[in-house]
Amino acid sequence: MNIKDLKDCIDQSPVCGNKDFGKEFDDMGQCAEKTLPFPRRMAVRTGSVIDRLEFGYDGFALGHGGKGGAPQEFSLKQGEHIVKVEGACCDFGGKVTVRALKFTTDKGNVIQVGTEGGENFEFKAKDGYAICAMYGRADNYVRGVGFYARKVDMDLGGAFKGIGGKLPGLK
Repeated sequence: MNIKDLKDCIDQSPVCGNKDFGKEFDDMGQCAEKTLPFPRRMAVRTGSVIDRLEFGYDGFALGHGGKGGAPQEFSLKQGEHIVKVEGACCDFGGKVTVRALKFTTDKGNVIQVGTEGGENFEFKAKDGYAICAMYGRADNYVRGVGFYARKVDMDLGGAFKGIGGKLPGLK
């Protein structure tokens, strides 16, 4: 598989929430170095808004946001994948911030965090795809978030030979 074929196997949502405020992050590079695993767990801190969002993979975790809010942790079953994310954004301290997130898996399980209300968004992975990484903006709160999805049945062993785990041009 060449880089064009690999990039054709990845879908990207728009950023939901603030596109200008907070420190920009993009987990795709670090995930690509690990051959694009799917998250096995999520850790979230919430109060009035989403303070922090973290995806845990086998052997590493990538999280963004602050240390406030109440912690919650969720694990996915073996072979379970996130296929849809819904949420809401609101004004918080004069800045648009992610207020609520709802993750739906291919097994029909739903993980909901935060407080409903505000401007809603939704990203549903294409059939045969699942969420593998996130990007966006954060400081003490998750100001904006978007997601990457990849084909579930993709042969990643061969896909990453010769490109060193790098996916140029994604964003």
